[in-house]
Amino acid sequence: MIWRWRNQLCRPLLVIGVCAAILLGSALLWRSWESPGLGQNADVRQEQGAARNEQSAESTLVDSREADENTGLLWVEIDESTLAILPPYTEEWSVEGRALVEVLNTDRLWAAQVGDRLALPVPQLGTTFRSVVDEIDEDVGARALVGTITGSDADGHRNVVTIGPTSLFAFIDTPNGTYEFAIDLALHQHGWLVPTSSMLAGWDFSQPDYFIDRDRDTGSDADSGTSR
Repeated sequence: MIWRWRNQLCRPLLVIGVCAAILLGSALLWRSWESPGLGQNADVRQEQGAARNEQSAESTLVDSREADENTGLLWVEIDESTLAILPPYTEEWSVEGRALVEVLNTDRLWAAQVGDRLALPVPQLGTTFRSVVDEIDEDVGARALVGTITGSDADGHRNVVTIGPTSLFAFIDTPNGTYEFAIDLALHQHGWLVPTSSMLAGWDFSQPDYFIDRDRDTGSDADSGTSR
């Protein structure tokens, strides 16, 4: 009798205990989801996602800058070993500081207007100067673009780029000296960008740059005297 009563009493208590355990487990599980540790992990994941987005945006910006830097280059340096035959080079010039370049964009010179920008690479200095066209002189089928470098330590230095039907010339003034470039476009697309100092290296400035044939002048005078 007592045993039957005890079983009847324990059965409801067992049910209540099981229910209480389920409720307690659910509460603990809920608290674990809301715990600071998991919240911090969520914050970390969010910060990592934001960092990835920022890096992606920065990478896109860098790519955009690089693309802008490579836009409108008039020429680009190439290795001398890539050509079987090098363009002619004046023997009096020093080879020191010379750079072999390939012309890329002559159409830009024919279409340029005052206020346009030109990209003038000087690989010897490891930079590309940005020049604003100040004036354009057109004569006998050629265009001379006179410009001023901006946005660098060469700010304010002048340059002249002249394009003709079969030739291209450039004179670039920089804080490290002047550089010159000339190419016959009818023959090839490669030429030498040379420091002016190297072009003058073989010159002897102690000697006159002209020659007078005195014997010829004397003979001319004698002939004229004789004729009189």
